[in-house]
Amino acid sequence: MNVAYSLRLKRTVIADVFCIAIGFVLRVLFGVYAVRVVPSPWILLCMFFQALFIGFGKRRSELFALVASSPTGPTGAR
Repeated sequence: MNVAYSLRLKRTVIADVFCIAIGFVLRVLFGVYAVRVVPSPWILLCMFFQALFIGFGKRRSELFALVASSPTGPTGAR
């Protein structure tokens, strides 16, 4: 997954955010198994959606920063 992300998936917004979210879920899974506890489906589901929320929020702020820094401004008229 890391190689595919580095080569291709990071250029597509939805694939980028989903790869990052799955990476967070895998991190939680490995942490839960490291302390020898059975993972709850709720913790995995909540972690996945929280990572999606943060990832899409970051992409949204990047989009707004790009629009605000355009030479014509956010409205496109000058």
